[in-house]
Amino acid sequence: MRLRRLTPGVLGLLGAIAMICASFAPSSSGAAPSAGGSIEVDVSRRGDPISRWLFGKFTEHLGANVYQGAWAQVVVNPEFAPASRWQDAGALRRRLERLQAESGAGGLASIDASAFAPYWQPIGRVAGRVLRDADRDVQHLEAGEGGGDLRTPVYLPLGRVRTYDLTLKARLAAAPAAGAPASVRVALAAADGTVLAETEVALAREWRESKARLSVPAGAVFRRGDAQRLAVRLAAGAAVDLGRILLFPSDHVCGWDPEVVAYMKEARLPLLRFPGGNFASTYHWRDGVGPLDGRPVLANRAWPDILEFNHVGTDEWLALCEAVGATPFICINAGSGTPEEARDWIRYCNAPADDPLGRLRAANGHPAPYNVRLWEIGNELWGSWQEGHTDAAGYAERYVPFYDAMRSAGRDLHLIANGFDEPWNAALVAKAGAKVESVSVHHLPGYGLAKELDPDDVFRWLMGFSAHFLDEIAPVYRPMVQAGLAPRVAVTELQIFTQHPNLPSNRTQTEAVWVADIINAAIQSEGRVEMITHSALLNHGGGLRKQRGVVWANPVWWTTHLYGTQDGVVPVAVRVDAPAYDMPERWGFHGGRTACLGAAALLAPAGDACTLFVVNRSPRDAFETALVIRGFAAAPQAEVVTLAGTDYMAVNTLEAPDRVRPVASQADVRDGRLWFTSPAASLVRIVLKRK
Repeated sequence: MRLRRLTPGVLGLLGAIAMICASFAPSSSGAAPSAGGSIEVDVSRRGDPISRWLFGKFTEHLGANVYQGAWAQVVVNPEFAPASRWQDAGALRRRLERLQAESGAGGLASIDASAFAPYWQPIGRVAGRVLRDADRDVQHLEAGEGGGDLRTPVYLPLGRVRTYDLTLKARLAAAPAAGAPASVRVALAAADGTVLAETEVALAREWRESKARLSVPAGAVFRRGDAQRLAVRLAAGAAVDLGRILLFPSDHVCGWDPEVVAYMKEARLPLLRFPGGNFASTYHWRDGVGPLDGRPVLANRAWPDILEFNHVGTDEWLALCEAVGATPFICINAGSGTPEEARDWIRYCNAPADDPLGRLRAANGHPAPYNVRLWEIGNELWGSWQEGHTDAAGYAERYVPFYDAMRSAGRDLHLIANGFDEPWNAALVAKAGAKVESVSVHHLPGYGLAKELDPDDVFRWLMGFSAHFLDEIAPVYRPMVQAGLAPRVAVTELQIFTQHPNLPSNRTQTEAVWVADIINAAIQSEGRVEMITHSALLNHGGGLRKQRGVVWANPVWWTTHLYGTQDGVVPVAVRVDAPAYDMPERWGFHGGRTACLGAAALLAPAGDACTLFVVNRSPRDAFETALVIRGFAAAPQAEVVTLAGTDYMAVNTLEAPDRVRPVASQADVRDGRLWFTSPAASLVRIVLKRK
């Protein structure tokens, strides 16, 4: 996703705004709870079951989301790609300088780019050059008197696992000198040079892929987040070519970081959208299947500050979905791709093993069909930043052949159109009619807001948007209603996109409350909102974080967790009586009266438990509220979990990863009434169980 998210009219309005003063004086965060009115839940008034797809996540090949993120392999440039492969040389240098500063590795940003691949540093008497061999990048090395190393910084999760699986593709570039070994040594070392583990890898004149396990002794001293070094060590006179080096923690799950997998499994994550995002509009799925030698290393045209190694493709993504129990949701390339390419991707995923593409999948290790049902036809093709972007009429013309080709590959599919605003969707419906099964929408508010704004004001604006979310999306599905189609909206990207550290952002507690409020609205949308894939899984936007090999959760991850780990799917009636504030029209939001509390409730299919989600939309005030339950004989105690920080700007960090996390408690239910307190800017989950 690009950083351009608002319509031209909204951007014009933003440009005219310099500063907004607070609209009212809030109470201090340390004040006693105010009277918060009441919430009434009537379990006898039930709607149709919702889909658990409302609790999904989105991820894409962007930044450290996949590589150096959820993917467990720790070497930053494992294919020895030269600097010329990156489209943005300045961004590459900034990344090198940042890694150099964090890891203490000197010289990363200053070595000769024609001699050594980025992120790799020569030590000792080592000469090199980067060359091409059979369409692959090769790091050629020659060691002088005394030999030397080629090394790269890595972050090993030594607090979790001490064994690491090495794969080295290499060859002798020349016959070794008399007495010199026909081998290299590969070592893991601490930043001070202390060798932690080492192995010898025999080489030949032809390419050879060798595997070994490196074991770090249990007594080795480390600190959480410390960098280590991976070094290829050459004896004097050695001449070798390096083609690939991979290093996985031995506890990886199908190549994925086991801590990330554990978070996803524990949250019972129901849905995962991939591989993009903007990346989808330049991605060709065949690049990412089969043996690594057949997968090209490419510039990432959507995100030119990183490379696409194609180590993670269709089979790897679907293995992750299988490992965590998530439904896969694939966004196809409708930018630079073709309908036939999209059709064949579906056949690769879903055709039986006697189909040519099913046979290809089986040869790649998965004989059984994946049965991927959810497919999105393009990403943000209304945006000028998108490869293959077009206007409403152009997308409508493009959509029909994509739809027809994809539908020919399977009837048991749900195809989601690339939606936008009402005129765009009206043109799409006029052209495609009943072929429009659902339209996507992306909400990423906040880009372009001035850093001088009052953070409280920005928080209230965001909560005003989420409180009126159903009004905001009504124009999106109106063309479907007018055409006699069932209105279906898929919110396939969602996050706060402010860019200043002093404002509420996707890393703060604000995101946790804002997303919960939108999920509550979706629960009450009578099926109009059929899915939400919140952005993003890791290191981009909300969700999980991984830095220096350490994984932790942003506050909003716990929102995903709290919705995913309860069993309710049947919406029941909720009435909220709470204090409110007026939001003036600004920044593209029409304004209106906003209650300080919002709520939604879900009944378990068996009828034995009812879960209430309460959002406090006030930036400063806590509320003590009475909860009344009708049509449900509740047990004398309720399970209460509260997600709140010190305030709406609270964040979790590498140094303090648990500053914001759910806190469980018990609340008494007396005479059908429960009193509970919702802190400012909080999400409270209350589970009531039948007697």
